[in-house]
Amino acid sequence: MLLEYFSIILILYITYKNTSIYSLSLLTPFCQNEIHFVHDFNVKSLNYREVKGSVLNLKSLTLDISDFLNSLNDTDNYWVNLSFYPDLTGYNIDEGINLSISTPILINRDSSSLLLTQFIMSRLYTMIDMYYLDDSIINSNSSIIVIKFTDIEIQ
Repeated sequence: MLLEYFSIILILYITYKNTSIYSLSLLTPFCQNEIHFVHDFNVKSLNYREVKGSVLNLKSLTLDISDFLNSLNDTDNYWVNLSFYPDLTGYNIDEGINLSISTPILINRDSSSLLLTQFIMSRLYTMIDMYYLDDSIINSNSSIIVIKFTDIEIQ
């Protein structure tokens, strides 16, 4: 009986701490069953000054996404912009060819790396069809995806 009482108190305390310190939306993982776009939510704050970047290789995309997700803070949601660079040697933040894959999406540490990989590859094939590009552009050993991300607070 005492153990049940203690368990209930502990659950209530954890729930109180999570809802008072963090937004309740942090309890809902993004990108587990579907992709969530930033424009579908009311953004409370977005820190443009602390945008970070990460490079993903297309040949090991699922693994790279999984490593990227594991590096994220488990209490934050993130605004993510995805860009495709057809050649690693041409990768330059200020110059060079880059193609935006989609409008910004929301992710967090609990997002599915498989779903994100499928989304990215689907967008790449759509991009190839829309701009009449050669399929070899994504099969190149040096093509990369650049992720620009920052933490975001939503309502």
